[in-house]
Amino acid sequence: MTMMLQSVIDAPDAGSEVVMYDPERRGGAGGSFVVAAVDADDSAAAVLSYAAARARELGVCLRVAHAWSGDERLPEVDLLLSSLLYDCLPAAEAAGAERAILHDDPVAALTAVSRDAALLVVSASSSGASDKRPLGDTARALAGHTACPLAVVVPAAREPQP
Repeated sequence: MTMMLQSVIDAPDAGSEVVMYDPERRGGAGGSFVVAAVDADDSAAAVLSYAAARARELGVCLRVAHAWSGDERLPEVDLLLSSLLYDCLPAAEAAGAERAILHDDPVAALTAVSRDAALLVVSASSSGASDKRPLGDTARALAGHTACPLAVVVPAAREPQP
């Protein structure tokens, strides 16, 4: 697959910048939801805010997802998603959002979810990013390999370098 970078855009609703990959791709049946793939890190709120705004614009459902292959327990992940939704969104919007808890390799799980999504939104990195390597392993592996457009939220303090 060829990876097509559209551009780096300001995302005032997320307080960050967003790098869009393959903006012309369409998920299955045009995509029936926007996925906010979150982790327990400082960028989760920005990812969720950006994804929620795009879901509203597209008139589709918001799905917040957490994928992991480690030792986290289901109640901890459910609490993470609930806390994030109700901390970042109005109560009615949080209650209407779908949740996806994916116990699988994050890249494989998110690639699979992208088949039915209108847009997949991820953080540039949940840890270990640097100026020389601004994209973490998951964002790097997803770029160019999703069935729908991929939006990578880059913290405003970091200079985006896809």
